[in-house]
Amino acid sequence: MHRLETPARLNELKPTETLTRLGLHDGITFADIGAGTGIFTTAAAAITKSIVYAVDPSDEMRRILESKKSEFGYGQVEILSDISEVPNQSVDLALLCTVLHEIEDQESFLGSIAERLKPTGRLAVIDFHKVQSSYGPPLEIRLSEEDVVGLAKVAALTEIERFVLGDNLYCVVFQK
Repeated sequence: MHRLETPARLNELKPTETLTRLGLHDGITFADIGAGTGIFTTAAAAITKSIVYAVDPSDEMRRILESKKSEFGYGQVEILSDISEVPNQSVDLALLCTVLHEIEDQESFLGSIAERLKPTGRLAVIDFHKVQSSYGPPLEIRLSEEDVVGLAKVAALTEIERFVLGDNLYCVVFQK
């Protein structure tokens, strides 16, 4: 079992339930940015027959994504190595799950994602609370919800919702 798919992590993230809460349904184009092993990619592909972009720079993660795509027969999944490969104004809902704290130029990165969103597109950012916890990144690189909101404003994204996912994670949702 990969460390990104431990029962505790899956129980906290609840991929299908979280995507449904974010409004994903058939007909929605979805982008899983920093897709990792694809826990949100596969959940999204089971919900929508529209394109599901799985974006991850890691060769290892893209191999895992290809394997799952084949295993489950998700022909609508497009596996990409960089957000720049996603067409502009093509995505209804994008997700960054425990990724933003790892990005060097966060404002530019969010701006690039905003360019890929349709005019009414939304971005959901899931990340770790800025408190010490039993797992996750070091406290000094964690982003508070307010940090994320401030970064998103620079990318012309407006907060529309926020909620808590278990003890360790939060989600902030933005619209163009």
